[in-house]
Amino acid sequence: MTDQSLAPPQGSSLPEGFFGEAWPAWRRTIWSMAALAVLALGLQAPAVWDMIGVWISSPTYNHGFLVLPASLWFVWRKRAELREIAPRVSFWGLAPLALAAALATLGGLMGAAIFEHAAVAFSLMGVAILAAGSEFARRFWFPLAFLIFLVPFGDELTPLLQEWTADVSVWLLRASGVPTYREGIMIELPNALFEVAEACAGLRFLIAMMVVAAAFAHLSYNRLWKWALFGILAVVVPVGANFLRAYGIMMIAHLTDGRVAAGVDHLVYGWVFFSAVMLLLLWIGGRFADLKWDAASVPAAPQPAPVAAAPAPQDSRKAWAALSLGALLLATPTAALSITAPDRGLFPPPADWVLAAPAGWASVPPAEDWTPHLQGLDRLYRFGFMKDGAQVDLVIGYYRYERPGAEAGQSTNRFEDDDIWVRSRQARAEIGGLPSRLEDLSHARIHEGRGASFASRLVAAWYWTGGEFSADARRAGLNAMTARLTGGPQEAAILALSTPYARPADRAAALAALEEFLKDFGPLDAPLEALASR
Repeated sequence: MTDQSLAPPQGSSLPEGFFGEAWPAWRRTIWSMAALAVLALGLQAPAVWDMIGVWISSPTYNHGFLVLPASLWFVWRKRAELREIAPRVSFWGLAPLALAAALATLGGLMGAAIFEHAAVAFSLMGVAILAAGSEFARRFWFPLAFLIFLVPFGDELTPLLQEWTADVSVWLLRASGVPTYREGIMIELPNALFEVAEACAGLRFLIAMMVVAAAFAHLSYNRLWKWALFGILAVVVPVGANFLRAYGIMMIAHLTDGRVAAGVDHLVYGWVFFSAVMLLLLWIGGRFADLKWDAASVPAAPQPAPVAAAPAPQDSRKAWAALSLGALLLATPTAALSITAPDRGLFPPPADWVLAAPAGWASVPPAEDWTPHLQGLDRLYRFGFMKDGAQVDLVIGYYRYERPGAEAGQSTNRFEDDDIWVRSRQARAEIGGLPSRLEDLSHARIHEGRGASFASRLVAAWYWTGGEFSADARRAGLNAMTARLTGGPQEAAILALSTPYARPADRAAALAALEEFLKDFGPLDAPLEALASR
């Protein structure tokens, strides 16, 4: 890959006008970059399609379709600088590629989609740096870093944002003299009932504001303290604005007896409110801009001009070695995951499995109105047990082996259905000697003339991966990864125990019922190991 003469080739006036005398080197760079990018995306195709599916299905991440075009536009704005760069294959590009390989391998072993999605972004960054060199990375660091917004991240913040929004809204309502009753994320006013749903948590606006703020700061500021300050505002302002939006919607509904700010009205109000907040923040930020980025200031197409000095030829053996190492790193996760792949010849679990009731409990039909939302299962087993008038339902979601889209710890597995039941709070607790994921689900029923009544359900849940129980999806992924690397159990399961309660004062009794069932039931892994051996 030794550099030839830098004179522009004959019959290529467009490339000559764009890159000037650097065109021969850039031509090789573009071909190398394109070949490696195709290899990266091809080897990570399942993660790419999964990421695109998230962009399509979740309005929070619709911006993902714009990230790559925006990144290319940021490069285009400073295209005159490309002619000043002598592109050279750089070993520095192997660092992000190695990180991408590690993330893709960990994501595949743990069933953590966010790691696999991040690996796609770092792969594209690494390919660009490897093929174009460190000088290109130094001058165009922001378009490369902007690719991180390809990754759909932040969902884990939703429960916390819901809780904060409910806390602040209730405090403001009561401070305004409005009688308020709260049941988790359900908020009842004298003439209206509201749920601080996931869409009301403010995550969509927060993520959108972060993307817009990053682009705005790049186009407007060249001082680090302004970047930092605007970045902080881009997080604090949308979160605070969402608190005021939720309070405003409920206050308007209260003052208008529910005629306004209900149904579609509150969505329209919310987006108008958010748009106004975003425009105001950008206007304020623009008042302190260091740079001008209107259309008139975009640099015109560069005219041919000689480069200042011809670069020293690059050793072709080192260049090929770096590119080959890059390709090897891109292929490493696929090879590693194929070696540790589970035995797909495992027989399916039985469909007619029956679990005997523990001593002192009677088997009863499971509750018809509660079924967790679990995806990719090989089998779903539901059982009901009753003792002294208290019913406990046990749900077992079973995976004969984990694979993409069928992992116990995947984020799409939920214990509420958002149709009948919604999650009102979530915590960690020790139940039956096991660290447990504890969730309260709420179901509001509206009664004519009597307002709302709340039915609640307490759910204790566990992940069973690698032969171990955990209350956290990330820990479940680590257990699954360890099992795959050491040849441990490939089976996985999600267990959920649930019992209903009518009033907040009855929650302690519901928790005691779950504790008593676990005490009488015995070790939870015994039936799972028996099921795995069938």
